[in-house]
Order: sequence, then C-alpha cells, then structure tokens
Amino acid sequence: MKAPPSPVARTNRNKTGHFFLALDPAAFRTAEAFEEDLEERLARRRGIAPIDPAQPVLIPGDPEHDETARRREGGISMVPTLVEEVGGVCAESGAEFLLS
Repeated sequence: MKAPPSPVARTNRNKTGHFFLALDPAAFRTAEAFEEDLEERLARRRGIAPIDPAQPVLIPGDPEHDETARRREGGISMVPTLVEEVGGVCAESGAEFLLS
C-alpha cells in the first residue's frame, strides 16, 4: 500500500498564498481627512500624462465605474441567443416576456 503524500507535498503543489488586511481609517484620522487625502491622491494619479494619449491613466475600479454608468444609461446588452432562451423560459413558465 502506497502512503499518501505528506501535507507539505500537497501544499507545495500550486505555491499560491493569499493575505487580506482591512484597516479602519477612522482609527488613524477623521473620515473627512481620509476622504480629502484619497481624492487628492486619485486626482494626482489621474493627472499623470499617459504613455499613450488615447489610453488615460486608470485607477482600479475606473473601468467598472464607467461600465456601470454606461449600463444604467443604455441597459445591459444581451446576445440574441440569450434573449431567445429567456423567451423560451418565459413561455414554459407562463411568465410575461419583457425583453424586446
């Protein structure tokens, strides 16, 4: 009978580690001071000249914010096959099909 691999052998397989840390800014200063400092830092980074003028400097979350705004204004696009599938589910269940 073959012995199972040691715990070390199992954990070294993918060599992936994770670390999460959450800090409350209020433990260090007022919320207003934190917000002001954050806005100033973001504005400074967004003001950096991009390497490619057609591609602005982005801050994490910028693309998601822009996409959310676009979807709120124009809706969420769906491929025709998905619209057909939803229509079929509505027909089978007797629910009103509201997509056009």
